[in-house]
Amino acid sequence: MLVRLLNCAAVAMLLLAGMVGASAQASDSVEPPLQYQLKLGDKTQSISEGVSATFEGSYTNPSATLEVAPERVFPYGGIRFNYPRHYTFEADFTSPEIKIWTVSGNNFKIMYFVSDQELTAEALLEGMAGQLGQSSSQVERSPASLPISGQTLAGTRGTIQIAIQKLTNDAFTLPSQSGKSRVLLFQDALKDSGAASDESGPATALLSRSLVIEP
Repeated sequence: MLVRLLNCAAVAMLLLAGMVGASAQASDSVEPPLQYQLKLGDKTQSISEGVSATFEGSYTNPSATLEVAPERVFPYGGIRFNYPRHYTFEADFTSPEIKIWTVSGNNFKIMYFVSDQELTAEALLEGMAGQLGQSSSQVERSPASLPISGQTLAGTRGTIQIAIQKLTNDAFTLPSQSGKSRVLLFQDALKDSGAASDESGPATALLSRSLVIEP
């Protein structure tokens, strides 16, 4: 039985060695790694790059399958959330006073701002409108909300028309952490009909059920 157990462990480690390797502690500018799901017999366990996984029980000639999970986990700036693995990742630390992370699909993106100076959702929306050549009066504002962990996060939606493209920006001021302001923003490029993009619903639902905000 011991030999069989060791063989199971060897299979798992060989699969992992072919796909993932040990990595050093990542800085907060590094793209979150892919997540994996290892199926051993009738059990499935999520695993991360460089992290050991233990399967309880005894196995006799089990089949083992390693699959790439459909999501990545964003872990920076005092929050955690899942997002689709194919989204691109960008960290902009150009200014020493603010960190900006962006994960983007084709028409929907999630942006997270952590600033040493006071920053609110309203101020961020005004600043973004100005960068796009829009005055504050040209931004259509309405309430925005995001349900998380049995509560609802309240925010502001700013809708902007840029040529023939209409954008919505849903901004949420998060509680400050260690004296730093935090704002989470979702930007969606609407369809010609004015409806939300096809990416918006699934990405928002995924973030809603996975978002953890550290105090």
